[in-house]
Amino acid sequence: MKLRHVRVVAVTAVVLVALTGARKSGGGGCSGDGHDSSSTSTSGGITSGGSTTGGGSSGSGSSGGSSTRNSAENDITIEDCQVSAADRKVTARLRVDNSTGLSDAMYNITVEFEDARDQDWGTAFVTGFQVPAGGTATAEATGIYTGTGDGSEVTECEVSRASKY
Repeated sequence: MKLRHVRVVAVTAVVLVALTGARKSGGGGCSGDGHDSSSTSTSGGITSGGSTTGGGSSGSGSSGGSSTRNSAENDITIEDCQVSAADRKVTARLRVDNSTGLSDAMYNITVEFEDARDQDWGTAFVTGFQVPAGGTATAEATGIYTGTGDGSEVTECEVSRASKY
């Protein structure tokens, strides 16, 4: 993981703990539960959250794999990632689950597209995505592909930041 990712995670964790009060009995802070991908597909080639999914420049699976995910990140599953070198575009289809939420929630989500050495080849965003209380919705995060090739250097997409308000 790059140093800037570590910094972003650390700052996000501090802010989250400060805002929620870090109550130990289900009331906030980081959950500490790991969330590894359990879905695998043979239609793609991008790893999402720890499971490789086929060949080419698309993939599916769960976001994460980290042991310190925040509440918003735990609500998000990457269903598909696409790199279109011709259109200079990266896209991630995300399932956002607010089924345990007691009120509607807005999400800001950042998905990074990387190669095996953690070099960034694009970042996709979705902002202000609303999910109703008790519901699940599908979002599409889009961004610019920064590579010069056909997109095959991208081997992983992952949720790098997420917030819920």
